[in-house]
Amino acid sequence: MTRRLSFLGFAAALAGFVSFPSIGLRAAGPRDSLVVSTEWMAQRIKDPNLVLLHVGLPDKYATEHIPGAQFIKVDDVIAYVDHAHMKDTDITTEMPEPAVLRQTLQRFGISNNSKIVVYYADGYYSPSTRIIYALNWAGLGGNTVLMQGGLVAWKRNGGAVTTTVPTVKPGTLSAITPHSDLIVDSTFVQTRALTSGFALVDGRDRSAYDGVPPPNQQGDRSSGHIPGAHSLPFTDAFDNRGELRSNEELETLFTKAGVKPGDTVVGYCWVGQQATAMLFAARVLGHDVKLYDGSIQDWTVKKLPLEVVRKGGGDR
Repeated sequence: MTRRLSFLGFAAALAGFVSFPSIGLRAAGPRDSLVVSTEWMAQRIKDPNLVLLHVGLPDKYATEHIPGAQFIKVDDVIAYVDHAHMKDTDITTEMPEPAVLRQTLQRFGISNNSKIVVYYADGYYSPSTRIIYALNWAGLGGNTVLMQGGLVAWKRNGGAVTTTVPTVKPGTLSAITPHSDLIVDSTFVQTRALTSGFALVDGRDRSAYDGVPPPNQQGDRSSGHIPGAHSLPFTDAFDNRGELRSNEELETLFTKAGVKPGDTVVGYCWVGQQATAMLFAARVLGHDVKLYDGSIQDWTVKKLPLEVVRKGGGDR
């Protein structure tokens, strides 16, 4: 069942067709090469090469999603982890084997010429950007955009929603040659991320960066930040309407966080998901980006040092 809301010019827009923006991870380019509007989406919703991916709660997807959208979750694009038999040294969020990821993406109907639009529902900003980061790592950055404002904006602007789950024809995708330089490890963070031309940025909330653990986790080794890292919580990149902030607002945030023009932003968080939302914002501003996959989880497994911010300011 599809519910249609009034959308000024919606029917006319469906008849239009404009080429998909060219998107590159290396040169982030203008904002509209990375983020598209709901109006842009409405104009292309009938494009046979479109692959529309919904990121959110599965039960909410069942009740409403954009027509043609498929449900996808972060677990679909990360290495498999047997959570029931995990060891303390296991890392939960890492890129999968290229061949495995290729099979998964083909299952979602993705081919070499697909036009991939990712949108978030239920406030799932960082799961959406983690999926986008995996697509970039797989060499599909030029095919992938984020829809501004997600499902809320789509509905607010009168877009149709449905309960119908689409039937998807498997895609045909060339073998994946990963952009391996988009992922860094703890050695890189220790030796390169704090040198000139790089900015190491913690994408978690400020209390985690400061080292203020929840009451039931006093003494938790994951409290605090990697020495020399700046703080920019990923949620700050989005406004109270759930939209990615303007370039001017993002510029202010990154400047305040200590990121200089031209810096390559190296991001980390708890396990390598939240940081991707902050890194996506950095790309919008034209920064090259790198993700410390595994992040604090990997750092603490290796028993590397963390800093805690004093109440009066500064680190200790």
